[in-house]
Amino acid sequence: MRLFDARSDRRKNPCGVIAKKITEIAKTYGGIGIAVEDLKLADDKDVKRKFTKIKHQFIYRKLLASLESSCNHAGVEITKIKPQFTSKIGLYKYCHQYGMGVHNGAAMVIARRNYNFKEKVPKDLKERLVEDLDKFNNKNEWSKWNKISKSIRRKVVENG
Repeated sequence: MRLFDARSDRRKNPCGVIAKKITEIAKTYGGIGIAVEDLKLADDKDVKRKFTKIKHQFIYRKLLASLESSCNHAGVEITKIKPQFTSKIGLYKYCHQYGMGVHNGAAMVIARRNYNFKEKVPKDLKERLVEDLDKFNNKNEWSKWNKISKSIRRKVVENG
């Protein structure tokens, strides 16, 4: 299926085919629900040429609309999950632990959020990157991951 190099008017059918396949897989496993990131690219005002080209070729909205329609028709639940730190949590927590790629780690975070699991910062990351543990432990989950992400970025700049 050629989603990225096809003209925009020829992308609708492949989106529908993909959405139908995903829905069939969900029904095969007993009608399990589907969780997707609730991305909002339309409001992004980034004017860099490369990102703009990628954004216009990115057919997330069409694919999501097809998937929602297919799920509603088949009676499969679809849930939109907040995308904050999914890739970073997947990278720092699951990629090294399970030997998977960043996108698979992010998918694991999305699935866990769908089941309302919390993503605690691993002890080894806290020990290596956090100076004041008491202050760190009083922060909410996303503030903790933001602090870890900034600490890692700072260490990379120092060592790089």
